[in-house]
Amino acid sequence: MKITAAFLMFSVLFLSTTPAQEQMEWVPTECDRTASFGGDTVLLLREIQYSPDGNRLAVASPMSVRFLTLFQDAADLPDDIEGLTEAEFEELDRPEYIDLFPTIVDMIHTVAFSPDGRALAGGSTDNAVQVRDAKTGDLKWTRTRHKALVNSIAFSPDGKLLASGSGDRTVRLWDAKLGVLKGRLTGHTDRVSSVAFSPDGTTLASGSKDQTVLVWAAKTGEPKWTLTGYTGEVTDVAFSPDGKLLASGSADKTVRVWAAETGEPKWTLTGHSAWVSSVAFSPDGRLLASGSWDKTVRVWDAKTGEHKGTLADHPAKVTSIAFSPNKNHLATACGDGTVYLCW
Repeated sequence: MKITAAFLMFSVLFLSTTPAQEQMEWVPTECDRTASFGGDTVLLLREIQYSPDGNRLAVASPMSVRFLTLFQDAADLPDDIEGLTEAEFEELDRPEYIDLFPTIVDMIHTVAFSPDGRALAGGSTDNAVQVRDAKTGDLKWTRTRHKALVNSIAFSPDGKLLASGSGDRTVRLWDAKLGVLKGRLTGHTDRVSSVAFSPDGTTLASGSKDQTVLVWAAKTGEPKWTLTGYTGEVTDVAFSPDGKLLASGSADKTVRVWAAETGEPKWTLTGHSAWVSSVAFSPDGRLLASGSWDKTVRVWDAKTGEHKGTLADHPAKVTSIAFSPNKNHLATACGDGTVYLCW
């Protein structure tokens, strides 16, 4: 792994950001490779998730979950950081790799941090849902109640519930602390590809290969409405930070945005030339990003649907994307085992 001059420049600029600069309307325009997994073996990275403090990335890859420690606390860095050589900076800020979930014998499909950052949940192709201590990797609990691989996992905003979507066409709700099954949601007719809670925790959305999004009342498990119009699998779903919008990506190459409170369609975003694998809102809700198997990430104005730019620096299909919760950058994972930071 090498941190290039472009990444060095980004890191220095971030650390010296002024309040006036923070108020600028940031849109990512450049990407640089941050890490590579697998050596000579190409690994399909399934998902990436930021820790709540924004300093680490959890990367779901075959046989394990790895942490990348991206940033040290600015207070721990030397005062003369802008005078460091690239080699000195690389040694100072080298990403840390920590393997988790080593006992799972099949591919890790999905990961999620708890809201307080203390726990990390994972789902895999051996039908297992596990929760581990995010710092030590110690197992808290594991369950294999699903009858097919676990494609997606998400904590509720209060950290009390964990939702898992599976190839068995169900969504299951778990007590996140104890691993007790709280509910089994049925209604999809094909595999569940993605699950997401609304910011207030009252609503759960699930996307499926059956070309629908089902929206549920999280407390009761009752269906609220079904979103249709897709011509391919719904691969990912995400709520905007204010809870007013619900975005979805699809194998039909589109991104669709809905009014989360009513299920009314807002707009359909086109431009990708292949399957849309991942969607994410920026923390301030201004931007919506979509990653695709066409090797690009497209950035949209979340309020208008206007196309703001395309990040075309990826060497392989983009499998997952995530905005940092507190820094102006976007992380992307690729099908060739590489992770990029875009700023």
